[in-house]
This record gives sequence, C-alpha cells and structure tokens, in this order.
Amino acid sequence: MAFSYSALQTAMQEVGRPLFFEQANMEAPLVDLKMAKGQKDRAKVFAMKKEPRSVISVTVKKGGYNSTAFVADGGARTQAAQLDHSIGKMGFAIIQGNIFFPEGITKVASGGEGIDLFKSAIESSGADFGRTLDRACIDHRLGGASGSAAAAAVSLAVLDASGYRPGAKVDQYDSAGTTLEGSFAVTDVTVNADGSGTLTLAAPGLPGPVTTSSRFYLQGSGGAAAPGVGARTAPTNLADFTNIAVSCFPNLTATEQPAGTLDSATSSLSNTKMRNMMTRVKTVSSKVVSHILVHPLNYERIENNQNPQLRFKKGDTQDVYGESLAFGKAQVVEDTNQGVAVVDFIHANENVAYMHEFWAAAPKKGWTKDALRESDTYVGDNLYITGGYNLVPRQRNAFGRMNAITS
Repeated sequence: MAFSYSALQTAMQEVGRPLFFEQANMEAPLVDLKMAKGQKDRAKVFAMKKEPRSVISVTVKKGGYNSTAFVADGGARTQAAQLDHSIGKMGFAIIQGNIFFPEGITKVASGGEGIDLFKSAIESSGADFGRTLDRACIDHRLGGASGSAAAAAVSLAVLDASGYRPGAKVDQYDSAGTTLEGSFAVTDVTVNADGSGTLTLAAPGLPGPVTTSSRFYLQGSGGAAAPGVGARTAPTNLADFTNIAVSCFPNLTATEQPAGTLDSATSSLSNTKMRNMMTRVKTVSSKVVSHILVHPLNYERIENNQNPQLRFKKGDTQDVYGESLAFGKAQVVEDTNQGVAVVDFIHANENVAYMHEFWAAAPKKGWTKDALRESDTYVGDNLYITGGYNLVPRQRNAFGRMNAITS
C-alpha cells in the first residue's frame, strides 16, 4: 500500500511530537525537556518551568537584613530594615528548525519506507534541537581554530570539536566576536583523542580568512553580545554565570548579581582542585554543588583520579565504572556538548537557577496536518518548528567554572 500524503499528515499528528522530544531529551543532558510536568529526571541538571509569560521577572537576592543583631535583655530593638531586592527582567530566546518533505517520495514510497522517511526527519530535527539548546545553555561560542586557514578553505582544524556537528551551520566572527564575517556549513566532523578535531566544510567554504583569534558561534546566536543586548539571540548560559563583566539581566548591573567563580589557571584536573572549587562556591554562596557538568574526556579523568575508591549516587551499582559517578555530594554529568577544556560546578535547585519554557518547541498550528505548508521554492512541504526558552539564574555565585583544563 502506498504511503500517501494523508498518511503523512496522520503520522505527524500521532507520533511527531513524541519522536521529536524523545530525541531532544537524549541529546540534552543539561535540561529536562520531557513533555509532561512532574518530578525532574535525576539524570538531568536543570528543571523546566513551563510558564508562558511575556517577560520573566526574577527577584535577585544578594544579601540579608542589617537589622539582625544581638541585644541586651530589655534593650532597644534595632530599626526594621528592608532588603533591597533587585528585579531582573529577561525575555525568551527563540530556537527554530525547518523540515522539508519531498512531495514525490511521500506520495509514492511504499508504506514502511514512507514512514521511515517521516520518522528520520522528525528524529533528526529533535536531535538537532536538543543538541543546539543544550550547547547554547553551556556556551554559544564554539571552539576556535588551531591554526590559520584561507578564505574558501573547505577544511578547518579546531581546538575543541564539541558543539560542532555534521549538517550544522556556524557563524564566523572577528577576534572580538562583534563583526560577523559570514557563515559556513559543516559536512563532517573528525574528533581526535584529545577532543580537538577537523571540520569538513561545504563549498564555498570559509567566508573569510581564519586565524587562531577568530571566533565561531552557533548559527544566528549573536556573537559576543551580552544576554538580552543587541544582536544576542542565544539564551543566557553557564559561561555568562561566571563572567564578572556580564549581567545576565540587561536591566541590572553586574554588581547587583555577583558572578560565579571562574578558574582560568588550573590546567590539570585533580581531586584537590575540584574539591577546592566546590569549597569556593560554597564559601561565597552558602550553596553546595549538586552537579558537575563535564565533557566525556573529563568524565574519564575524574573516574581515573578516584580509582580505586570511586563514589556513586545512592542506589547505583557499585561496580568499577557505574552508571552515575559522584564527586563528593555532586553528581557528575557527562555531556558531549560540553567544552573539552571546561568543567562546570552547578547548584541546580530551581530557587538558584532553572530553564524557563515560554512555549514548547512545536509547529505554529501544533502537531497536526494543518502545520504542513507547501514550499514556494521546492516541490514538497515544509514543517516549521519554533520554541521559546531561557536559562534563568537567581543566584549566580552558586556556580563555578574551570575553563583551561588540558589534562
């Protein structure tokens, strides 16, 4: 039986949404993108709040009350004090995806192949969505070049291959990250043992010459602009949380929301250095690190540093390499979207930070047949998907980051 156009519409309505979010969740260890509300997945870092507000308003807490004091018996009370709260304002970051279904294939392909075509397209889009949002919430800036390359070159060696993927487009900026020089499409990524890699690019290749100071960013994310300012369209991310020069809320100053702890000196990942970072975070914030987000290479280093006395979360199998590695009281989360030189120390309670979902990624008319739109350019139909999200910090100093790890 032929796979008809009407069958495509029915398939999209019945299985499109589950397929999309299943793949997105698999590719995004940082955020819990499950469709239904409920308890956060313990394997994820940040909880998702599904609230369709036009603007986020967050009370940013910096200190306490100066009326707290000792007093003699029968003595005068201190004057009542009002805590000077700062209200942070934050909007949404829009992430989009477009899927094309060739008309001929969907009309004439035999049943199984037609369904496979649909599932493959939806799954690929969901995976792209999950990877892109996850990486953007870590850092929308990608690894720099490890050497020079000429304009129109179709091969580029990069210091860190995380965040790059075949099929993606990348924005190339100047050394300040403020001038967009153009974009290039990645067709293949070769990853080396140390996390560096080589990108194969589609013609016409690099839009301009590249040096080791050139900057690369996720497509359309806005370069080095601060959150909510100018051309920045990417969400607030973990790199912003520890950048003392940046305010995560454009209406507040950086001093109104003290930044997290940044360690750019440590190059060798050790138990001592990790314990010290957790202590520093707790000292300035009174919060205990709950999650440590790492590239797989650094996950392996943490395992090897702790052998033969590995620690695991309660209830996990106590074998040599268990399912859920722990360091102190923190769960170590492995994420291929994380930078190879970066280790993030996170307090993930929603009172400190959370992922805000303004609207879930979906076609404008929902996962129904009405969402399919005939293409004006090609013979077939388009499915346009958008979602509105942002990573909201209420207490930035409960975060820490090492960003110079090499061994």
